[in-house]
Amino acid sequence: MQQAPAPVQTDPAEPVISGPFIEDEPMIDRAFIGGDIGVTPRTLRNYQRAGTLPPPDANLLGRDLWRLSTYRRFKSDLLAGKFAIVKRPPHLQDDAMPTK
Repeated sequence: MQQAPAPVQTDPAEPVISGPFIEDEPMIDRAFIGGDIGVTPRTLRNYQRAGTLPPPDANLLGRDLWRLSTYRRFKSDLLAGKFAIVKRPPHLQDDAMPTK
């Protein structure tokens, strides 16, 4: 088996890409994420602005794209309850409930 050539670094400020390239992993867009978790594009923009949704891994022709592994980490954190996305009104919170 032939060994791949070493990466060539032309600009010292640019990181050297070694290992799997971005083409090796599926990329998903905002529409896929919104459809998967059932939220609107506006909600996804709000999540991104608030830092709940991780920053995109790439931008292709104005479309934000995420690696599938990035999205899976976000979704597992979301399902585990790491983000307090839904805020309950004060009258519905447990400590505001009258005790009998």
